[in-house]
Amino acid sequence: MAKQSELRGIERPKVVEIEKCVDDYVRFSEKHKALGEEKKSAGEALVMAMQRAKIKSYRYDGRVINLLEVDKIRIVEANGEREEEP
Repeated sequence: MAKQSELRGIERPKVVEIEKCVDDYVRFSEKHKALGEEKKSAGEALVMAMQRAKIKSYRYDGRVINLLEVDKIRIVEANGEREEEP
C-alpha cells in the first residue's frame, strides 16, 4: 500500500495496532477474493461435467446438486436445510 508523504513536524501519529489490523484485513480480503475465484471455477467445472453427463440432478455426500440453467447450479442439503449457489 502506498504511503502518503508527510511534512517534517506534522507527521501523523502511528498506531501500530491499527496498522497491524489493516494489514491483516487486507491479507484476508485478498485470500477471500482468491477463494471466490476458485469457487467460481469449481462451479463452472461442475456445470460442464453435469452437461457432459447429460444429468440435471445428482445426489452426492448428503447433497442434491441441481443444474438450474445452462451455466448455474444449486447445491442443497438432502434434508433441505441449506442452499448454496456458486
